[in-house]
Amino acid sequence: MMDRRTFMTSLAVAGLGLTGISGTALADANAMRHRALNFQIGLRERPWLLGWQTLEAPMVAAASNEIRVEGRIPADLKGDFCRNGPAGHEVFGHRYRHWFDGDGLVHRFRLEDGTVRHEGRIIDTPKWRAEQAAFQPLYDAFDTDVEGASVSSLDSLNPGNISIIHHGGRLLALWEGGSAMELDPDTLAFRDFVTLAPEARGMPFAAHPRLDRDGTLWSFGTAGFAGKIVLYRVNPDGSLHGIHLLDVAPTPMVHDFLITERHVVFILTPWRYDHSAGKTFLERHVWQPETGGQALIIDKDDPSQRRIVDLPAFWVYHFGNAWEDAAGIIRFDYCRYADPTMTTEAFRQVMNGEAPTGTGASYRSARIDPVKGRFSESTLIDGPAAEFPRVHPGRIGRRTDRTVMLLADPDSGVDHPLFATTAMVNRETGRIDAFVHGPTEIAEEAILVPAEEGDTDSGAGWVLQTVLDYAAARTRLKIFDATDLSSGPVAVATLPYALPAGLHGNFMKA
Repeated sequence: MMDRRTFMTSLAVAGLGLTGISGTALADANAMRHRALNFQIGLRERPWLLGWQTLEAPMVAAASNEIRVEGRIPADLKGDFCRNGPAGHEVFGHRYRHWFDGDGLVHRFRLEDGTVRHEGRIIDTPKWRAEQAAFQPLYDAFDTDVEGASVSSLDSLNPGNISIIHHGGRLLALWEGGSAMELDPDTLAFRDFVTLAPEARGMPFAAHPRLDRDGTLWSFGTAGFAGKIVLYRVNPDGSLHGIHLLDVAPTPMVHDFLITERHVVFILTPWRYDHSAGKTFLERHVWQPETGGQALIIDKDDPSQRRIVDLPAFWVYHFGNAWEDAAGIIRFDYCRYADPTMTTEAFRQVMNGEAPTGTGASYRSARIDPVKGRFSESTLIDGPAAEFPRVHPGRIGRRTDRTVMLLADPDSGVDHPLFATTAMVNRETGRIDAFVHGPTEIAEEAILVPAEEGDTDSGAGWVLQTVLDYAAARTRLKIFDATDLSSGPVAVATLPYALPAGLHGNFMKA
């Protein structure tokens, strides 16, 4: 492990600039109030914008007798399906500029003996508690300046709003600009920020850590102002195995990464941090396609051993999986965007009550030859926009054929421009097993849950996902047979309320 002095010296120049969020932002509170009005006007014309309306109450709950169930919930499906995403989009009439700005809503469906109940809450972070007490927004966000904001640390503005995992006996809500935060497993209330080591206090920790087959959790954090990526290796019990600083300057926006059996792989796109480019963290990233991107390949056992392979210019949020073949070729699948306008435009537009513009991602298969320094790719799905690829949790870092994801197909016949199809894609055969949801249902990330612990090959298991029916103002949990999505869900559980559109989740077996 790096010694504390070396670590802190390497990052000392960053200070609070690690986030790129200034503590002296000159925000216009009137703009936030005007945005709230625009959204309500837009909601009347575009009812599917219900997915971006702020949650009215900080807590929700529904007992099993309050949830309408169609079909039969598998009796052997026992555990918690937990999800997270921005839901506090407004603070006392002040509306954030970007989808990724809002306070996180963690919620769970508890499945037990064929029954389901639900509960959730806006995470009561120090940020959220301070703003509730002040009756106004106090802190800057990913893409919103707040007038008079004061930043004492990265975690002073941490909304914990992207993902949720269970590791080392702790339930963790994840942002990516600050620490992971531990939640009470019973009440979902905020407990504390997680400090893996004194030298890593308050450092960014990714929203997409990768769980290795031996229980090791790999994660990272980007420190754009310092030109660093922080690589974490966390033991199965939650203690820190090691931490390493990677020199990556200028530092690109990195949301997700990959592991294989031997390597950690970062895809470094040409969307790079520039402190002088703007006020907010988002504005301080500049798209530079003429310079191309890079793949940074790191040896797991010796992180000082690294290779770099040049890549074409593209943007990516999410990868499905990666593995290495017998020849040492790294293969992976991902959702490829031509550029980051989905982030810089579309996710601002929905917050302002407008229809999103921009081109969606295509689903691709890629190959990297680390020795020859070559990259190639092919398109797996051409046409419908694809996102949120997920694989069997036991196959991460190893070869797998099946990936479940969402598709937005303009020919699917739904009444909105968002994701409406859940698809299981077999990368080897090209077969797509798909289900199109109802015309007023917005599909959210689907996950795979194996039928039996340790079964990584048969494909048997369940696909779980939530959908928002904006016409009925209800959120639904749908459960599919993982081997037969096209036949429709085996069970649908409808909540007595609607939840804002979320981002990521995971299943924690009982």
